[in-house]
Amino acid sequence: MQEIMETLAGIEETRVVIARRIKQLGFKSGEHLRRHFQERGAVEAVLVSHSHLQTRVRPASLAFAIMATEEGAKAVLAQGSEQVVMGVTITLNAFKRPSSARDERTGGSESDHDK
Repeated sequence: MQEIMETLAGIEETRVVIARRIKQLGFKSGEHLRRHFQERGAVEAVLVSHSHLQTRVRPASLAFAIMATEEGAKAVLAQGSEQVVMGVTITLNAFKRPSSARDERTGGSESDHDK
């Protein structure tokens, strides 16, 4: 997951859509999501992190779709927060970076500059 967050650090958050409850899509969830999102716009990447627990690997329950444009991300989200992909209902949200990551990119929060 750390690798995914590092990748997202250099991407405008307005182009990223979070997909949750994707576990039932299985290990090919990234491919299924890409096809689904491409109906609304060009997809730059779909980042999926499958769980690696001891000797087992489990399908991911979370993915990040990086759309080529902000408009593409908006078009995906405009279809609703719950969408059906391959018969599975998933939940979609706009990506929001944790505030500490935003502060690092902007050189600190506004209150830090006011001191």
